Amino acid sequence: MLRLPRWIAVVLVVLLVGGCASTLLSPLDATPTATPQPTRVRTKPTPVPLTDAAEQLAQANNTFGFDLLAQLHTESPEENLFFSPLSMALALQMIYNGASEDIQDEAATVLHLPSTSVADLNEANRVLQGNLRGAEEIELLIANSIWLNSLLGAGLFEDFAERMNQSYDAEVAELDFADPESVNTINGWVDEQTKGEITKVLQDTPADIALYLVNAIYFKGDWQEQFDPAQTSEEPFTLADGTQKNFPLMHQSNAFRYYQGENFALAALPYGEEGRMQMVLLLPDEGTPLESLLADLNPETWQQWVAAMNQGQLFVALPRFGAEYTNEQMLDTLAILGLPTRGYTDISASAAGRISQFIHKAIVKVNEEGTVAAAVSVGAMPSSGPPSFIVNRPFFLTIQDSETGAILFMGAIYDPQPLEE
Repeated sequence: MLRLPRWIAVVLVVLLVGGCASTLLSPLDATPTATPQPTRVRTKPTPVPLTDAAEQLAQANNTFGFDLLAQLHTESPEENLFFSPLSMALALQMIYNGASEDIQDEAATVLHLPSTSVADLNEANRVLQGNLRGAEEIELLIANSIWLNSLLGAGLFEDFAERMNQSYDAEVAELDFADPESVNTINGWVDEQTKGEITKVLQDTPADIALYLVNAIYFKGDWQEQFDPAQTSEEPFTLADGTQKNFPLMHQSNAFRYYQGENFALAALPYGEEGRMQMVLLLPDEGTPLESLLADLNPETWQQWVAAMNQGQLFVALPRFGAEYTNEQMLDTLAILGLPTRGYTDISASAAGRISQFIHKAIVKVNEEGTVAAAVSVGAMPSSGPPSFIVNRPFFLTIQDSETGAILFMGAIYDPQPLEE
């Protein structure tokens, strides 16, 4: 049985409006609706043709992602880090729709948004999501939802919710946040969208919360050139402090895109026959700390390195690993980058909203098992022949789209963890 690589991320944005329920609408006056369970039959969509505006937005999201990478790495050096810049940018751009004009100016700087109207931004997002969803031979689900607090009078948020439904295909539902079942409903939606990989992002639903905005991204794809599990072996992996641990490395020799830099190497492992989506791995040379490369990494440099890769025979050894990353204090990081948390006046008709919490959770699973073609693998590192790309020390990786340039996921893995099935 072949276990496919899976990459999942969830962003949850919590908004307060006016501070407490009684400020807006008394619970006695509210008319809660029946607890909904938004569901959707998902079929493979036809790719939406890419526009210049959508491509520019993809690059803006990447730039935001590298800013975030630098800040998160500064806060927690030499710790595993894995997140989806696309997921976070989508959530923030939805909230951007509800900001006042001056707040939009500040947020646009943080998000590196091009000078454009909100309507044009929303259209670029619609095109970008539609183009990515249509990629062949991989499974990519991008889902958005808005959960309105009926105790505050969900009608106060109807205009904002309608815009999100039209432009971001957001599923909108109204819940009584005082009902303990509300948290199960939202967590159930996350569980469904991530196919059981992320089952819980909320502990409760306080009655003073105005709405929850949730974005989920789920990616699953099989390697264009699969690893033979018979060639997986336990080998030393050197941690950042110089100590070693034995860890399973998958092996194969095949034609891959590759670039050897001054003190690092870059390799791309494509997914599916088309190869549009790819994992790009940055491996420091032995003796070069990963953090020294990440300290100066920016989207322009990354783009240059990726463009410099050439196709050729390469011997690859890659950890069979999993990683899980949860950050419930992401709002503090975003505030350091300059994101305003107050002044979202167009979300509610009666009071300005503020972001009270921003949660990001991401999971990656890379695992190959089962029968593969005989031509795919070799059992050990050759003593001569093609260059070797042995990922046995801390590394950086992205999952990115070769057509739009959009980076779906990025991460720094210092200590790979065993994969939990």
